[in-house]
Amino acid sequence: MRVALAIFLLLGCSAISKMATAQSNSNLDSSFAVLKRAKADTNQVLQFISYSNKYRTQVLNYAKALQSAQAAIFTARKINYLPGLVLGTVAEAYALRDKGDKLQAIEALKYSISVIEANEKFFATTALQKTHISTYTALAEVYATNTQFALAQEVSFKAIKLAEKYQQQYGQCWLSLAIFFSRQKQYTNARKYALEALAFFKEAKAIEDAARAYAFLGSYDVAEKHYEHALLYYDSSFRAYEKVGSKYGMRIAWYNIANIHLLQKNISLANSYIQKTLSITSEQDAISMFHINQLHYNIKAASGNHKEAVIIAQKSVQYALAEKDLKNVEAAYTNLLAGYLAVNDSAKAYQVSVKLNELKDSIYNSELAKQMAIKASTYEYERKQQQNLLLAKENDLIKAKLANEHLMLMALSKEKAINTLQIAQADSLAQWLKKENVLRQQDLQQQKALNYALQQQQLLSASNINNERRLRWYTNGIIALLAILVAIIYTAYRKQRAANVIIQSQASNLAVLMKELHHRVKNNLQMIIAMLRMQGRYQDTDKNVQQILKEVENRLQAVALVHEKLYKQTNVKDLMLGVYLEELLSHLKAQSLEHKPIVTEVIDEVHFVTNLDTAIPIALVVNEIAINAIKYAHPTDGNVLQLRIHIYRKEQDLVLAISDNGQGLPNGFDITESQQIGFRLIRLFAEQLHATVSYHNNNGACYTLAYKRMLV
Repeated sequence: MRVALAIFLLLGCSAISKMATAQSNSNLDSSFAVLKRAKADTNQVLQFISYSNKYRTQVLNYAKALQSAQAAIFTARKINYLPGLVLGTVAEAYALRDKGDKLQAIEALKYSISVIEANEKFFATTALQKTHISTYTALAEVYATNTQFALAQEVSFKAIKLAEKYQQQYGQCWLSLAIFFSRQKQYTNARKYALEALAFFKEAKAIEDAARAYAFLGSYDVAEKHYEHALLYYDSSFRAYEKVGSKYGMRIAWYNIANIHLLQKNISLANSYIQKTLSITSEQDAISMFHINQLHYNIKAASGNHKEAVIIAQKSVQYALAEKDLKNVEAAYTNLLAGYLAVNDSAKAYQVSVKLNELKDSIYNSELAKQMAIKASTYEYERKQQQNLLLAKENDLIKAKLANEHLMLMALSKEKAINTLQIAQADSLAQWLKKENVLRQQDLQQQKALNYALQQQQLLSASNINNERRLRWYTNGIIALLAILVAIIYTAYRKQRAANVIIQSQASNLAVLMKELHHRVKNNLQMIIAMLRMQGRYQDTDKNVQQILKEVENRLQAVALVHEKLYKQTNVKDLMLGVYLEELLSHLKAQSLEHKPIVTEVIDEVHFVTNLDTAIPIALVVNEIAINAIKYAHPTDGNVLQLRIHIYRKEQDLVLAISDNGQGLPNGFDITESQQIGFRLIRLFAEQLHATVSYHNNNGACYTLAYKRMLV
């Protein structure tokens, strides 16, 4: 009786906890939806990051945590808010890490570090300096959990240097070193640094960080089989996480306490704590539910309850398949196989063993791909480090070269001073020689002037003779060129005239063919419409089917009217939009099943002419809006439904306003989010036209299509 009462109370607490979690999740979702519609500013970015952390640690919904972080990144980029970009990327990395995508988490953290170190403003405040250090420690932890120990050690030491530089965040650095050593099973060193981190967190009253340190210390004691001591650490971790409201941490503490009790063969306590763990874990958290159910299976198997163990193993298989981790799938199937063997179900045990054998090759290939990705990441990191070393050496060489050039410039300066003195002495001598040469040069200039005058007279005579010869040659050449040019122009004229005759003939033939094509397309569409009408008559008992067939018929009729207009007019390419829309509304009014009086009006201020590619999407948009008005609009000013289309120009845009005198759409209705087929078609055709569609109530429904460029 007492056992039954205990189980009842446990299940009741579990249900209440899940109801509270669901209510909290719903409130958080509502707040997040409101925040997405708020103004894009720095406050919105920080709120998105806060919601990401809450989804990750309190609700344990990693998909929503990732969505919130990515919303923060998008908004931060939009408003050029670099701190928000870094914090949002770090939040994204934490969500990816907890979700199991470690390689993507590494890339996100490396990107955050590159943004921080490329902008000096990040080093100006204590908060941003803290972000700089914590990003390095987070990267070191992910490297360590991914067994990339060399990179983890290098990044940890960088974090310590930054902590010494900024005089803060020592605890986070020591904890990252503890994780590094524990992953290599060096528990003495790991415990040493974890205790130093714990002392630092206690002094700084960092409760959540202290909870993490307690949990790591507990894991080291479990590894060395100090179970009682480990229970004390995990209990301290749970109480610290509970104080800050972190369900993520509380779940880890309960899970590990359940595992310790299982190791100590305390099956009832292990079962109690695993039930508590399940009570605060979301069903959508596949990776966590897998690990919890694996431990739950071991507890049930250890208690001898193999039937329940099989049911739990089946759940583990489902979660492992949802997570798509081949190793976890293999572990889940292994437990399921053991369960089937325990209950003597050999047929199902054989089926599971076949699946396990099929998984071996897949797991091998997956591990090989993972190792290749890790090696590629390590190689890329080392290559960048080598590039940095080469750049540093190159900078040193440039500095040495600049120093040598400076010394050379000083030597050249002294040499220039000596040369200046020698030049001054030479200038004095040159002045004296210059005066002596002036008289001689004057005599020579007079003689040269006389000779030059005689030469110019001879050259002028020769030039006149040559000019007369050239003039005769040029005149004869121009006359010959003009004759050739006239002959060429006449020949080209005759060829062009013949080509124009051929082109006109081809254009006439093409116009006839286009009319015939439009005529045949219209006839084919009319045939399809007739078949739809025939089908509708056979479906007279199903009003929904009749309505759907009538809507399809109206859409086809809208397209058929375009082709009919084109083949009936002389110009087979251009179409008067206003005239066409009048005929379309007349057809819809005649085909209406509602049997209500309808008045239609089309006002075309711009007399817009368009082509087939544009007319059909416009017709289909108008068709959907008009049918919606005929079906659902109830006139507010009498029994006559008025449909009105107004075509006008607004600045550089062409605008179509389609309105009725009904009661309009319900308040809060958003046509851009509606999944009804009619509104989805409207959005699709508007996108095809590169147009925007909007809606507002103006004594009835009013839809506006605005085209960002003029349609032709």
